[in-house]
Amino acid sequence: MRLDTTALFFISKEEIRVLTAVELGMRNHELVPVHIIERVARLKRANTYKVIQILLKNKLLSRDSKKYEGYKLTYLGYDYLALYAFMKRGTIASVIGKIGVGKESDIYKCLDCEGNHIVLKFARLGRVSFKAIKNQRDYLQGRKQYNWLYLSRLASIKEFSFMEILHKNGFPTPKPIDSNRHGILMSLIDGYTLSNVKEIEQAQRVYEELIGMVKLFAEHGLVHSDFNEFNLMITKDSQVTVIDFPQMVSTKHLNAQELFERDLTGVELWFTKRYGVTPIEWPVLEEIEVKKRLDIEVKASGFLTKSLEENLKQLELLDNYNKMVRETGVQALDENYNSEDDEQMLLGDDDDDEDGEGEEQKVEEGEEEKIEELEDSEDEEEGSEDDDDEEEEDEEEEGEEEDDEARRKRIEELKKKPKVKTEKKKKKDDKTKEGDDEYIDNIMKKKFKPRRVIKKNVNKGKKKLVANDYFF
Repeated sequence: MRLDTTALFFISKEEIRVLTAVELGMRNHELVPVHIIERVARLKRANTYKVIQILLKNKLLSRDSKKYEGYKLTYLGYDYLALYAFMKRGTIASVIGKIGVGKESDIYKCLDCEGNHIVLKFARLGRVSFKAIKNQRDYLQGRKQYNWLYLSRLASIKEFSFMEILHKNGFPTPKPIDSNRHGILMSLIDGYTLSNVKEIEQAQRVYEELIGMVKLFAEHGLVHSDFNEFNLMITKDSQVTVIDFPQMVSTKHLNAQELFERDLTGVELWFTKRYGVTPIEWPVLEEIEVKKRLDIEVKASGFLTKSLEENLKQLELLDNYNKMVRETGVQALDENYNSEDDEQMLLGDDDDDEDGEGEEQKVEEGEEEKIEELEDSEDEEEGSEDDDDEEEEDEEEEGEEEDDEARRKRIEELKKKPKVKTEKKKKKDDKTKEGDDEYIDNIMKKKFKPRRVIKKNVNKGKKKLVANDYFF
């Protein structure tokens, strides 16, 4: 796509406001109607149509009237909004020309306000040759509706964050300068891509250095995923610089091993065929010790939070437990299982008794023992009485009857005691329930008050989103 910046120096504020209004409207509309553009840009209907015609002439907007009459931004119009923001910030003065084209980006050489050469990279997602990017990258993140301009913006934001954090940690990358929408400004590397270099003086050293760089990425929790001759630049002093980062993933990604080996394979094939180097032994991703987790800081694809790691560990323990159950059985597992923490997590602790139940059971058991002792003593005394003489029985009948009645009363009292306790407990429970209900009713009355009906000044104090308020 050709970037013609001649109209940028003559563009008016009203045209910028209309372009920004269309950009804001495209968040919720595939095609933005005129009445929304008019309201967001704060222009009259006639003036809005006049500005739209100028933008259509310069190919900054496109019109469609199949479903309804509406407008949407073109990539050129999106470029103008980004360039206008860069010029307002003072990070760019002029665009010299295009110096590179990729499958998902265009690269331009520019001048900053001090006259230094810098590089401007515009993401161009949605080209015919690379439309499957929505299935291969995680830009959508579960979204069903999208447009290519928004995906380009997400890609540029992701690449700028990767470049910024890698440059801070000493990796050989261009220096990030500024970012806006789908555009990135970075320092210019005075060199060439490896795909355009036929000979290298110290090819073996450069090859080993690149293998070590892939390992260094992994030590920081990252995999480049596109580490090849098209994304590696080399200077005359044989200094290598890495570019193009939006496809980077975490070392904990599901496909990290495959992508890591693909990076090593690409470097080895290129250097052995093109420069005739002798291959060296590859590092193993599983054996590499991660020194610093940059994937978590930049939220690379596939990174794991602490809570997710704990959940995965629990799942592994459950899988091990299920395997052991299938192999040895539950009884053998209970006898041979030694890990207390795992057993508590997997099997769970026994539920504690309710408050007071254990004590009541102990009391009842003690009272039952007393009752049994009294009954046994009663039986023994009756047996001993049978052996006595008949004369003694006649004389002591009245006293024994009195003793029997006292014992029976004592037994009946002991049997009735637990019932009295349970009745008191029930009364207490009823009182606590009544108190809880009153407490809940009071809270509900305080929190859920009846809604007030507002008839006037509904939008008082609310600020409408307009094109002037949008950041640049």
